[in-house]
Amino acid sequence: MSLSNKTPKPDNVDYLKQFILPNFEGWIEQDIFSALYDLNGNVIIATNKTAKSMGLLNGHMLSGLSYHNVTPEIVRAFSSVKDPIETQRIIELCDKISKIRELIVSQKIAISYIDVLPYHNVFEASLINHFPIFNKHGDVIATQTISGRFHLFGINDYLNEINDDKIPLDQKIILCKNTDLPPNLHLSKRQHEILFLLTIGVSQDVAARILHISRGTVASIVSEQLCPKFNIAGSSTRILINKALQINFNRYMPESLFRPRVIILDADIDYKYFQPQNI
Repeated sequence: MSLSNKTPKPDNVDYLKQFILPNFEGWIEQDIFSALYDLNGNVIIATNKTAKSMGLLNGHMLSGLSYHNVTPEIVRAFSSVKDPIETQRIIELCDKISKIRELIVSQKIAISYIDVLPYHNVFEASLINHFPIFNKHGDVIATQTISGRFHLFGINDYLNEINDDKIPLDQKIILCKNTDLPPNLHLSKRQHEILFLLTIGVSQDVAARILHISRGTVASIVSEQLCPKFNIAGSSTRILINKALQINFNRYMPESLFRPRVIILDADIDYKYFQPQNI
């Protein structure tokens, strides 16, 4: 399914320069996540907001970069991931994004997907709309992405945000070790995992399944370890969650729970082009 490197036709280059790029220039300073790619998957230009989400100063610094042939060194440059297995997983997902772009060019279709990669050590799931740019003859001459943050953690996050002015809508979820938690909050790795899951609306039963431990172990850690740390008499999970939310604990995601993903939203496209039996 891969495309060979394409040398753009001169008239397509002129069309990009005369019509597409001047229009995109007006986007660069706007509060928009967007990027323009050439037929080989290299960034032509991107908005400053896109660049800053990756730890760069402006959109021009992304020019020439691509999801194709990503190396471990590039993964380390754009994230804090050091584990070789997770690094390889991110490389494979970058290759998947590259194949999505190739499919957009070859089939002349738009594809939407959820990008859950740790850019700049921040967990920000993004809904990506990636579509072809055509010239006046109907040829694909480039592709463009427009994206926005995608909230994965359910209705409780939504309700917290619309009812509490102290929690800004674009507040980031930081991937962190338990040593990077709010000041004076000293938790073990397991305590951090359980409390984070509870604050994003996961029940104790589900938390136990996610962590591959018993429900009794979760209940014991809540009542005997977490509640005392928050000066809670007894073992009220509701009070514990409320106190944790007051310090925005639900924004501190344990690195151990992070799993990079690229999820294609069109099930037919995913099955036809990306399932193992069809690759």
